Amino acid sequence: MQDGIRKTSGMGIVLFFLILLPFFDPMCLTYLRQSVDAPDFINLIYYCFIGGRIAISCIAIVACAKTISLNNDGWLIMFVISMGAVATLGSSSVFTAVQCFTYLGLMATLRFLFSKDFKAAVIALIVLFAIYAFGNLWSVYVMHGVIPGETPASTIYFFGGKNSIFMHGIPLLISLCACCVARDKKMITVAALLSFLYAYTAFVVNSLSSLACFLILGLCILLACYSKSALAIFKAPYLLAFLVLGFCLTVIVQHNDFISFISEMLGRSQGRSSTLSGRTEIWDQALSYIASSPLVGHPEGTLYLMSNGSSADHAHSFFLNIAARYGLVPLLFFLVDIIMISRRAAPLWHQPRVALMAIFYFLLLAHSLFDTMDIYIYILVRTLFLEFINMGEKSKRLHMPESKGKKIKGLL
Repeated sequence: MQDGIRKTSGMGIVLFFLILLPFFDPMCLTYLRQSVDAPDFINLIYYCFIGGRIAISCIAIVACAKTISLNNDGWLIMFVISMGAVATLGSSSVFTAVQCFTYLGLMATLRFLFSKDFKAAVIALIVLFAIYAFGNLWSVYVMHGVIPGETPASTIYFFGGKNSIFMHGIPLLISLCACCVARDKKMITVAALLSFLYAYTAFVVNSLSSLACFLILGLCILLACYSKSALAIFKAPYLLAFLVLGFCLTVIVQHNDFISFISEMLGRSQGRSSTLSGRTEIWDQALSYIASSPLVGHPEGTLYLMSNGSSADHAHSFFLNIAARYGLVPLLFFLVDIIMISRRAAPLWHQPRVALMAIFYFLLLAHSLFDTMDIYIYILVRTLFLEFINMGEKSKRLHMPESKGKKIKGLL
C-alpha cells in the first residue's frame, strides 16, 4: 500500500493535475476579457483553457462514460442536458452547448480519476487550488493592500470579483478535508487555518456573505478534527480565542478604537441591508423574466438594470438566474438532484466525514442563493460529497458504522 502511494505521488499526481487544470481557470480571466484594453494573451490563455477542457471531455465521455452512474448523477445530467437544449434557442447556443458538454466531461473525468486513485486525485486538486490560493492572496494583499474597505467594490482580483472569493476558496478547503481519508490529519488543521485566513480576506474585500461562510466552515472543521494530539493552540477553544484576539488587535491598529470601526462598518452597510447591495432590485427583474417565460426562459440573454445606473447579465442568485435564463425545467432537475443527495446522506449524518462534506456542499448552495455559482466548482464539491456518501453506505453495508454513542474526537 505504501509503495503504491509513493508511486502515485510522482507521475500520477502530475498527470492528474494536468487533466484537471483546464476545467478550473482563474476567474479573473472572464472579467479581464470584458475590458476594452485587454491584452491579446488574456484571450489566448482563456481559449487554451476552453480547448483543453473540450479535448479532455471528449476523451473522458468516450472512454470513461461507464464511470458515470445514473444513480449518482442522473438528475444532474438531466439538468445539464435540459439547460443545453434550451440554450439552442438563443444567440449563445454554441457557447452554452460547449459548456454543458464540458460539464458532463468533468463529471466523467472526476469519477474516473477517483476510481483509479482517490488520494492522487485529491492531492492533484490540492496542488492546483493551492497555487490559485497563492494568486488570490497575492492579488489582495500585495496588489491592493490589507486595509478593509480601501479598494473599490469593482476591483478585480485573481479570483474575480469580490464575492467570488468563496467560490475560489472552497475547492482547496474541501480537498484538504477529503485528504483525511488517507490519514493525513495535518491537512484538516491546515484547512481550518486557511478558512479563517480566507474569512479575514473576505472581510478585507468587503464580501460579507463569503466572510460568514468561511467562518462557519472554519469552526465546523475545527469541531470535526478536534484531537487530543493537537497542540494546545490548535484546539478549538484556544484557537478561537487566539483568532478573536488577533482580529481585535487588527481593528485597533487600523481604526484606533472599536467605535470608529463600528461606525465605518455601519456606513459601509447603509443601503446594503435594505437591498442586499442592490440584489433585491435584480431579483425583482429576474422574477419578471421568469413570469414572462417560465418554460423556456430567455436563452437569448438577460439584462438587469440597477437604480445606480449600472447593469448586470446575471441575477446574483444561481437559482433565479437558471430559471430566468433557461426556464423552470432545468431548475426543477437541479432541485430534485439536491433532494436525492440529501436523502442518501440523511442516514449517514452520524459519520463525521460525511457530515463535514455535507457542510461544504450545503454552504456552497446557500452562498449561491445570493450570488453566482461556477458549475465546475459545484460538480467538484458534489462529486467529493457523493464519494464520501458512497464510502459511508459501503461501511454501513459491511456492518461497520461509526459509533454514535462515543464522543467524536476526530474525523478518523
